[in-house]
Parts: sequence; structure tokens; C-alpha cells
Amino acid sequence: MRIEAGIPVFGIDMDENTIPIEAGLWNALDFEKGCYIGQEVIARIKWRGRVNWHLTGFESREKTAIPEGSKVYNENKDKEIGRITSSTFSEVLGESIALGYIRREYMENGQSVLINSSEKLFLTAKVSELPFINNFN
Repeated sequence: MRIEAGIPVFGIDMDENTIPIEAGLWNALDFEKGCYIGQEVIARIKWRGRVNWHLTGFESREKTAIPEGSKVYNENKDKEIGRITSSTFSEVLGESIALGYIRREYMENGQSVLINSSEKLFLTAKVSELPFINNFN
């Protein structure tokens, strides 16, 4: 359910090297609080810049989970543009879904990508906005 809800987990989808903005954790940041480690970098990104990587969703018609750590490529297979961090088969959606990071220039919802799930096997997928499912009532 957490993947369907688009919720990242520390140690799986992010670590100490992940900038919270990359993981979409805007609500975890306080721009009014006093000094803290990393505040200058976060403020600079918010007011003047952007991050190169974004946590996003991926959807594939596959019936099994996409292996974590799989590399994501553009449609031509000539450029690595991301990686998968978490994956599952969604019974609700009837397809495999995954969380992962992608370069900002490929972030467009519906963008076709290829996921290298094994040495020679590429799965077709598309970039999807998070959350996959908006409510769990």
C-alpha cells in the first residue's frame, strides 16, 4: 500500500545522501526554522535552483514486481536516466508499479521508458505521478 500511496521509506527509497526535495518531502522541510545542517543548500534549491533527480512512479503491464536496483533507460536504450528503488504488483491497478528516481528532463507524466530488469531483458514502462492511488477508503 505504501508504494501505491507513493510513500518513500528511509533506507530503501532514500538515504543520507538524498536531498529531501528529490524525494518530494516538501512537507518535512521548515523554511522558517532557525539554523540547521543543510539549511543553506535546501534554501538555495527552493529559491534559485532545482534538483536533477526526482522520486517518481513507474507503471508496467508486467505481472511481477520489477527488481529493485534496476536501471531505467530512455526509449532508445542509449542513456541511463534513473533507477528503481521499490516495486510491487498492484492488485488494485492490475499492473506492476515502482518507485524510483529519474532525471528531471524525463519526468513528464506518461513518458515511455525502458527498465533493465535483467542482463538482456528490458521492460516497457511509463512515468507516473505519485500517488498511484489517491485514497485508501
